[in-house]
Order: sequence, then structure tokens, then C-alpha cells
Amino acid sequence: MDNLRFYFSIFRRRFAYLLVVATILSAIAVTVAYTLPPAYVSRMVILVESPQIPEELASSTVRTPAFEQLQIVQQRLLTRSNVLDIARRLDVLDDLSDLSPDEIVEAMRARTDIDTSSRRLKEAPLMTISFEASRARTAAEVLNECLTLILQQDSEYRKGRSGETLEFFTQEVGRLSEELDAQSARILAFKQANVDALPEGLEFRLGEQSELRDRLAQAGRDITNLKSQRQRLMQLYEITGQVDEPQQATLSPEEMQLQELQNQLDDALVIYSPENPRVKLLQARIAKAEARLVDLSAPLSEEEEEKEQAPEGETTEPQDEPLPAILTIQLNEIDARVVILEDTKVSLQAQLEALN
Repeated sequence: MDNLRFYFSIFRRRFAYLLVVATILSAIAVTVAYTLPPAYVSRMVILVESPQIPEELASSTVRTPAFEQLQIVQQRLLTRSNVLDIARRLDVLDDLSDLSPDEIVEAMRARTDIDTSSRRLKEAPLMTISFEASRARTAAEVLNECLTLILQQDSEYRKGRSGETLEFFTQEVGRLSEELDAQSARILAFKQANVDALPEGLEFRLGEQSELRDRLAQAGRDITNLKSQRQRLMQLYEITGQVDEPQQATLSPEEMQLQELQNQLDDALVIYSPENPRVKLLQARIAKAEARLVDLSAPLSEEEEEKEQAPEGETTEPQDEPLPAILTIQLNEIDARVVILEDTKVSLQAQLEALN
């Protein structure tokens, strides 16, 4: 407590001297503050964002990390040409005409402060640029020029990389197109040389062979049916002497049975082949019915016995009676259809052999 009183007493005795010194220092500080030129600082912050489009949808042609981009921006911004251009266009420094280029560059770099965030601290990629000038407008204009220069250089850099990438892809597309055309020509030549051995045409050839076999079998069945129809017409004419089927009222029971069997045979041939047991059974029954009908009509042929009993010197020669016109037309039509089917059958057989 005595010490405090001692120091306080000294302060009271020396207060006048302290007041004079403080007044002098304050006056000097105020004078210097008013005599020094004013200084204005402008500051801007640049943030480098990651691509907004996912890499899975569209990969970027410029894969430079964010912190490396900030370092590239810093180095380009403080190049000699950029600093001199900004200083001369905006008349940043006083007595600029009296300074050498090296002095201008050194003064501009001294007034410029660039600070970037730390990658080790996992901070966002930020760059803070500040510039000090004697006029506030000049400080703002310098940073605006710096920002414009950064954007322009970044755009040119990306356009250059994109142009190089586009040129590379164009060359690759041309090269790959030529290789693809060459491979396509080789594949086409191989297919043409081995058209019958390639598995891709096997299913088609098997289908064609199956269809040709079916058409060939159908043509054979049609020929058999037409020949059977021609034979039945001749048998009917030889038995009844008529071209058309006789009326039901004049048919005998044997003739009606023969007609019914022939109808059944016609229906069966539509469904079954001529080699079917049912068809063969009907043909055998028809043959037996025709034989029975011939036997029944045999006693009526008395003319032959009279010719055998005729006197020696009288000879009778059989004469072929001409067929009726309707029967001749029907037979010619059947023969023509058989010829057409035979030609078709030969053509189908040739096509089948070519496929085999």
C-alpha cells in the first residue's frame, strides 16, 4: 500500500512533463496522418467449385484439381505483362512516367496481396486478393481488371484444352472409322466366301429345306390324286358308258356301293397320303367292287360269242370308238395339270439339292 502511494506521488510530481510529451507525440501523429497520402484497400474472394454435372453423365475434359487451379491463377495474374498492362491502363501509381518497368512491377506486386486456403486443413478452395491504392476507385478497378483477366485466361485455357480434346477425338474417330470399314469389308468377304457354312444362315436354310420338302410332297400327292381321278373317269366310262355320274334312280346297288367307296377315297386322300393304310384299304375295296361290277355285266356281252360262232371267211375287227368330247376335255385338263406338277416337282427337287 505504501508503494502505491509512493508511485502515485511521483506521477503527480512528473505529470506536467508527461503531459508535454504526450501532447507533442499526439501532434506529430496527427500531422503525419494528415500529410501522408490516403490508402484504400479493395478485396475480393474467388471460390473454385467442383463440377455440377456428375462424372457418370459427362466427364470433364479439364481434370485440374481446385488448388492447382488457384496456383495457376496466382502465377498468371502476377506475370510481368499483366501487371504492367493494368498499371499503365488504369494509371495506378503516381509519377508512373518517371518509373521504370521493373519499379512498376515491384510496386504493383508489393501492393497486391494474394492468400489461398490450406489444402492440409481440408478447407474450401478459396483465394482472397486485395490491392492497396491511393484512390478507392483505382483499387476497385484494379481488382475488377484482375477478375476479368482471371476469367478470360480460364476460359482460354478451357477452350484450348477442349479444342485439343476435340481434335484428338476427331482423329480417333477417323482412325477407328477406317479400321471399322476395313473389318466390315473383311467380314463381308468372309461371309460371301463361306455363305453355306456360316451358322447364322443355317436356320434359314433348314427352314427353306423343310418348306421345299413339304411342297415336293404336296406336288407328289397332287400328281397321284390327278392320276387316280383320271383312272376313275376312264373306269366309270368303261363300266357305265357315261361321262358324268349316273342319276341315283338308275344306279344299281353295286354301282351305288362303288360310288360311295370312291367318295370315301376322295375324302381320305384329302387328309391322308396315298401310302396310308386306310387309303390302301379303300382302293382295294374299290378294285373288288369294280371287279364284281364287271362280272355282273359280263353275260350281257353276247356279241363276242356270236362273232366267234360266225362262219370262217367272215372276220370282225374291233373298232375303237372315239371318246366323248366332255371326257376328252377332262382328261386333257388332268394331263396338263400333271405335266405342270411334274415340272414343279423337278424344279423343287433342284432347289432342294442346291440347298443341300
